Amino acid sequence: MEFQQVIDQCRTSHAFIDKAVPVEIIENALEQSLKAPNHKFTFPWSYYLLGKETQARLFNWFAKEKYGAEITSQQKEVFKTKLLNPTMLFVAQKHNSDALLAKEDYATMSCSVQLMALSLAHKGVSYKWSTSKFTRADFTYNLLGINPDEEEIIGCILIGYPVNPPKERNRPSLSDVLTRCQ
Repeated sequence: MEFQQVIDQCRTSHAFIDKAVPVEIIENALEQSLKAPNHKFTFPWSYYLLGKETQARLFNWFAKEKYGAEITSQQKEVFKTKLLNPTMLFVAQKHNSDALLAKEDYATMSCSVQLMALSLAHKGVSYKWSTSKFTRADFTYNLLGINPDEEEIIGCILIGYPVNPPKERNRPSLSDVLTRCQ
C-alpha cells in the first residue's frame, strides 16, 4: 500500500465486526508508536491491552452505567459492536509536574497514537480513540491497576475491523489554513 493510501484509509470507525485482530498486528503498531517524537525523552506512555475477561467486565459495568439495570437485547447488540467486538487498548500518560513538559508529553502521546493508527491502517485495521466516561471512571483505574496519582488515562483505543468502511469527512483545504509569511 502506498503511504498516501495509508493516510487516506486511516479514519475513525464507530462499529466493529466480531473478528479478532491478530495480536502481532497490534504489538507491531505499538512498537511503531514508540517512535513518536519526544522532546525531553520522558517516554510518558503506558499501554494496557485488555484480555477478553477484563474487557467483558468493563463492558458489563459500562452497559449498566449507560442503560441502567435493564438493557434490551437490541441495545446490547449495538453496544457490543462499539465496545466488545474491538480489542481495547488503554493509553495512559505518566504525570509530569512541569506544566510545559506535561503539554509536550501529551503531544508525544497524540503522535504515538497516530503512528499506531497508521500502522494499523496499513494492515487494513481500523481504530477509534475514545475519551468516553469509562476512561475517567474509578472503576476502570481499579480494574486495570492504574494509580491515578502516577498516570492519567488519556483514552481507550478500540482496534478492529469496521462494520462499514468509515466515510471520508470534508476537511479544510490547505488554502483555508495556510498563511504564508514573507
